Amino acid sequence: MMKRLDESLPNLRTMCSPKEAPTETGRPPSGPGCAELKTTTPSGIELSGATDEQVIQSLTLVLGSRPEAQTEHWIGKYGYDDRLKGYALTAPAGPEQMARARAIIEAACSPMSGVELVQELTKLRLAVVSNTHGKDLEGWMLIMIEELRDFPAAVVVQACKEWRRREKFLPGCAELREECHQHNRSRRALRRLVA
Repeated sequence: MMKRLDESLPNLRTMCSPKEAPTETGRPPSGPGCAELKTTTPSGIELSGATDEQVIQSLTLVLGSRPEAQTEHWIGKYGYDDRLKGYALTAPAGPEQMARARAIIEAACSPMSGVELVQELTKLRLAVVSNTHGKDLEGWMLIMIEELRDFPAAVVVQACKEWRRREKFLPGCAELREECHQHNRSRRALRRLVA
């Protein structure tokens, strides 16, 4: 019989500190002035779990024009690809618009709660072959939580989903962090744009 996650991994509950307790919106507040800002995309998806395209659509509504992607060609691990260098505004934006855009980015970059991170890592662990051969999987989970807790929620979800689809074995810490860094490139560029 399969145990529930909270029964099988009791030490992981300590990774969620009381200061991370979700608010009514399900997420901790992400900064000053964000409480009055709508934390969902126009289609009703919470910004912290929104895809990059949904975040860009929200920014487009606030800024009045779509941020234009600046890319460069490069040879990656899987062949030729376009890599994002940054974004540029196609029309000037006022200080109030930029402040609202910063609040959107901060909400979109809010990290996952510890419980959600455990759930996502558990899905990853169940979907791929474990190459730990008797090593402590709970220890692996604790290390991964510590290393991934600062990444935006949607970035971790996307990185884990792509790893499950592409790779056969459980990732090491550096491998999954690299995957998260790749998926976080767009949000870092958007953050630089509105800074």
